[in-house]
Amino acid sequence: MKIKHMGIFFIVMAVIYTSVELLVEAGESFNFFVPLALLVGGIHALVRKDRDEKIFKKNKA
Repeated sequence: MKIKHMGIFFIVMAVIYTSVELLVEAGESFNFFVPLALLVGGIHALVRKDRDEKIFKKNKA
């Protein structure tokens, strides 16, 4: 998985989390920290200079 893909995954998860929280009618307060943290992390991962670097590198022996 590349860092660019991780950033896209974080942004998609923020959208899914927000939509599920808004659609569930539990009457509880909405936690803005989780989608905000996912959006900030996703945007930061997309604008990195070395975003083609792989996250899980295989060690060559």
